[in-house]
Amino acid sequence: LCSNITGDDPRQTYLIGLKYACTGSWPYFGPDVVEGMQVPGALEGLIVGLPLRFLSIPEAPYLLLNLLSFGALCLLAWYFSKRLSNFPKWLLWGWLMTAPWALDFSTNILNVSYVLFGSVLFFIGFFETIPVLSLKVISPRFCFFMMGFGWLWIAQFHLSYVLLGPFILFAFILQAKTRLSSLPVSLTFFLLGCLASGSFLFPTYLQYGFHQGAGGTQEALSFNPSNLLEVF
Repeated sequence: LCSNITGDDPRQTYLIGLKYACTGSWPYFGPDVVEGMQVPGALEGLIVGLPLRFLSIPEAPYLLLNLLSFGALCLLAWYFSKRLSNFPKWLLWGWLMTAPWALDFSTNILNVSYVLFGSVLFFIGFFETIPVLSLKVISPRFCFFMMGFGWLWIAQFHLSYVLLGPFILFAFILQAKTRLSSLPVSLTFFLLGCLASGSFLFPTYLQYGFHQGAGGTQEALSFNPSNLLEVF
């Protein structure tokens, strides 16, 4: 809470939320990818700006971010402790809470800091949808909800969300092979999860249309078939 905001990306992340807090103007776009290209969606502006509107101190966004990150890390530690039952819990929890990347990227106001929360939900949900990996500690339908929610949560902070597409496809293929009768329910809960976090994308596309509403990010995303040959 005592550190200065240094660098263009942290400064922009904070200012997007500050603008919403001060003016009430809906934040249609999030962080820059490059100059003239912005990630669509209001989630970044709201999650930084709303704490400032409720608690008028400069550190308010940091408090919410750290609560989200701490909660996600606790969930991850709980899940790992179930999976690694013979591993000392104090060491597992201590490692996750003090890992340098967790302390750096999940505590400072920066768009990628918010990715931790969505990615923990997504991957715990993913592991629990895979029969050979599942610990059966979370309802299968809620796992698909977690995947949908985490996917479009990340999409409003960082373009790495596109890398999660194959995971989603793989989970549904396995669902169709192992529990075909449950597929419609799983798809419904996945779409509900997408709606829960992705609803903050709707105003952007309604205001600017699909092409302009993408903020130019379509120019940064392209399929490279040669990567399939170089995967190893």
